[in-house]
Amino acid sequence: MLNSVSFFYFTDAERMDGMELKEKILETTIKVFNKKGVKLTMDDIANELSMSKKTIYTVFKDKEEMCFC
Repeated sequence: MLNSVSFFYFTDAERMDGMELKEKILETTIKVFNKKGVKLTMDDIANELSMSKKTIYTVFKDKEEMCFC
């Protein structure tokens, strides 16, 4: 009988602590803002980070909070 081994895949967001994740999101928001200006969307930020919007919303209530923190 073979032993089964579980493999866990952790995303970058899951490996970061709260402050690291917040800083990464804010850095990326600035980067996307410099490209798109005020027309940036949460989708743009999530795509640039390769993470879901849901993950971003666990850190920030909305785009306004993220932009004015």
